[in-house]
Amino acid sequence: MNGDAWDEDAIALAQAAAATWPNTSEQEPPVDHPYASAVWLLGRHPQLAQLAARFGVVDQDEDGLWLDQYRLSDLINLYDLGRYGPNVDEFGRMSRTEQVRLRLLAMFGVHAGVAFNTTMLTGFDAEGQRLIADWCRAVAAG
Repeated sequence: MNGDAWDEDAIALAQAAAATWPNTSEQEPPVDHPYASAVWLLGRHPQLAQLAARFGVVDQDEDGLWLDQYRLSDLINLYDLGRYGPNVDEFGRMSRTEQVRLRLLAMFGVHAGVAFNTTMLTGFDAEGQRLIADWCRAVAAG
């Protein structure tokens, strides 16, 4: 990718992420493994997988798709600090609920926390409410 979250490579990867991320809809949330919890959410919510890929925090290698949790947290924190760049600017152009979806995903990062509060959880559609419920399940599982 060239640093622009909307370039052709990012769009293709976003489509691949939504279509090929391992389906975890029949699995229970992982216990005591933050990265696995994030992957579990991506596998249950193709829209989230596509959003993460579009934001430039999903990559692919010979082992398949993987989430770059460090980059996800860093980009959100840079946005919150007012330090902008191509992907950071893209975060600012996303809808409020898209931003919150990525913040929920970033909460499983072990590198750096991101700003979050419960007032951010309002105004979600049915899919967003399912994501929040699954996120709560993953947090409760440890």
